[in-house]
Amino acid sequence: MIIDVENVFHEEGLEVPFDYLIDLTYFCIGTEKPFSKPVPVTGRVFNRVGIVTLEASARVEMATFCDRCAEEVKTAFDAKVSRILVKEPAVEANDDYYPIDSWDLDLDIPVMEEIFLEMPTKVLCMLDCKGVCPGCGKNLNEDQCDCKKAIDPRLESLRQLLDSNN
Repeated sequence: MIIDVENVFHEEGLEVPFDYLIDLTYFCIGTEKPFSKPVPVTGRVFNRVGIVTLEASARVEMATFCDRCAEEVKTAFDAKVSRILVKEPAVEANDDYYPIDSWDLDLDIPVMEEIFLEMPTKVLCMLDCKGVCPGCGKNLNEDQCDCKKAIDPRLESLRQLLDSNN
């Protein structure tokens, strides 16, 4: 969404609210598309004592797979954007200042940046997820597997020694 911020920069006390949907359904992470529906974004651009600020909040719902057992997991989180807008090209972009080239501010860019920064790096179906058996691939959250645990070949002679003593 693009909004005109020229009046906000020139008029102290002016506020421009916004409420829209950002479509991330096309976005892929690896081979999966975690966003099944557009993300609602609300916020405002306002001028207080000559400082123009962008504040926005996005409620993100995504579906992905557990990193241990590969079961589907739906998760939600909030992404909050707070940037001071500057019209000076000499100021470098950082976490606080957001330089703009024209009076048309594309809200999608800072909102998407924040969403991607807030996305969880590790997703689990539950905190104590046991994962899958590396031998047979059985989901250990549902049932125990019947696989024999592999013995480290470096310890095989020790096992034989213990077996001969019994």
